[in-house]
Amino acid sequence: MNIFIKWISTPIDYVKRSFYRKMLLSFFTIIIITVLSLGINFYVQTSADIKKNAISNMERLVDQSVQTMESHMDYTNKETWNLFRDTDLQSLMKDYSKNPEKMSYFTFRLIDLASNNPFIDAIVVRDSNGISRLAAGSYRYFISPSQLASSEKELDRLREIAVQNDGKGAWVLSHTYDPKNQPYRTIAYTQALKDVFGDLQPIIGMLTIQFSNEKLQEWIKSLKSNDQADFYLINKKDGTIVLGPDRASEGKPLLNEQNFSEFEKTRPEPYFFINENNSQTLIVYKSFMNSDWMLVGKVPVNVLLARVNSVAKRTILIGLIALFGTMLFASFLSSRVLNPIKSLRKGMKQMETGNYNISVPVETKDEIGYFCQSFNQMTHRINHLVVQVYETELLKKDAEIKALQSQMNPHFLYNTLGTIESLAPVQGEGQMISVMCRSLAKMLRYNINGASFSTLGEEIEQLEVYLSIQKIRYETRLEYTILVDPALTKMRIPKLLFQPIVENSIIHGIERSRKGGTIQIEAVSVDEQDAIIKVTDNGVGMDPDKLKALQLSLNTWSASSYSASNQHTSIGMVNVQARLKLLYGEQYGVAVESVFGEGTQVTIRLMK
Repeated sequence: MNIFIKWISTPIDYVKRSFYRKMLLSFFTIIIITVLSLGINFYVQTSADIKKNAISNMERLVDQSVQTMESHMDYTNKETWNLFRDTDLQSLMKDYSKNPEKMSYFTFRLIDLASNNPFIDAIVVRDSNGISRLAAGSYRYFISPSQLASSEKELDRLREIAVQNDGKGAWVLSHTYDPKNQPYRTIAYTQALKDVFGDLQPIIGMLTIQFSNEKLQEWIKSLKSNDQADFYLINKKDGTIVLGPDRASEGKPLLNEQNFSEFEKTRPEPYFFINENNSQTLIVYKSFMNSDWMLVGKVPVNVLLARVNSVAKRTILIGLIALFGTMLFASFLSSRVLNPIKSLRKGMKQMETGNYNISVPVETKDEIGYFCQSFNQMTHRINHLVVQVYETELLKKDAEIKALQSQMNPHFLYNTLGTIESLAPVQGEGQMISVMCRSLAKMLRYNINGASFSTLGEEIEQLEVYLSIQKIRYETRLEYTILVDPALTKMRIPKLLFQPIVENSIIHGIERSRKGGTIQIEAVSVDEQDAIIKVTDNGVGMDPDKLKALQLSLNTWSASSYSASNQHTSIGMVNVQARLKLLYGEQYGVAVESVFGEGTQVTIRLMK
């Protein structure tokens, strides 16, 4: 689930990061929704109309076809009944030998009946003993004994049906046979001829009319329009095919619904849809009057919709081309609209880096052009203010540094003069007083030369002078060592940087220790850019609370912190921290580490 969410969120985040991509996605979504809505509506509506028209056309075709076939069947029924009531045929059926002229007359009459109905293939009149007496059509031209025998057998079957109906005609399924004795399905009308003038109206013969299988096949095939639908003449009692578009399907069930007569009763409409071979198929049907037959039209829906599918494919292709063209136009339009915004974004990116001396081109006179113009005015004003603030800060820093230096000088002078005062009453200390005065004079000359910076070598030399004065004061209780990397002696640093740190080590570390202590000063390189100076003493150290207060004071320094912090720690160390922060930046300055009872180490980080 997490992988899926990540897979989805990645492209979403990609789009969210660009207004251009969001605009393109919006155009794409609107176009897709519009095209899909129109396309789907067109396809659904057109498909429904085509289905409706197809159903209507097939219903009309099936109705007309059934009516056409029923008209041929009705014509056959009517002519058969005319023969049934003909008194001459009645007398002929009773005695064939006495009426040769009537035999010829009725033979020609049957031939005329067959020629007037193109569907009639054969007409046979048999006597009560089953002997064929009159014939017309193909029944007169059998060329093989097997064909004749099969036909006679079929006529016997039809005679039994006629006898069972007792003079009532019936349309039944029948067979005709070719010269090779191959059976072909057809339909036939059979009716028993009765003596209508007798008291008991006995059966005196049988009339059978068979339709042509070839003509019926032509009729079935003629119903198929544009190679879309197949039509079948089926027996609705068992659903088997009587006649179909090909003879291989005859005798097989058309659908799974076996009883079409019951199936027809459950359907209010003369059509329905079924799923066949994983596709929908339309079935349209119409029953014949006075028979068990039904004409069924069958067509796959995808065949009906082939044309609309073709149109849909063309529509999709045109839609894709239009979508591609529209996206190109949308991309061009978006670029025209968003180019000023991109320029504005680049300008803002430069402002983030601290470059305020920028301006973006004003390409339009609309709202975006107004934004660009306002941005240029804003950057110009900000740049002016930044320069003004920078110059003000420089003046402020210079004033603060000079104020710090002025605080250092009186502090040291006070301590040195106190030492000289303590030595004056002692006899024999004149030379030592002289040394201290010369050292003090050297320090004063170094401090009042007007320069704010000196080299590390000069600062160390000045520190040695300072320590020599303090050595006279503390005698054996103070020892010191100085280790400086020779490569750093030319490094420029602020004047009087180390003296307050060393002074703190003496006053707060060495002086408070009964046995005194040692101060070590070490200057080494960290890398090509920075150097560190460590001032370490083995004095009394600092208790944790004072150390924490001092570290807090150093970390939260401000322009006024060094004057307010004198209550807690040496003013000199905060002064040094303030000077370094003001000159070099926040990454430089003073760090203090101390262990109570063991000593203190002050680390100063400087820029080379």
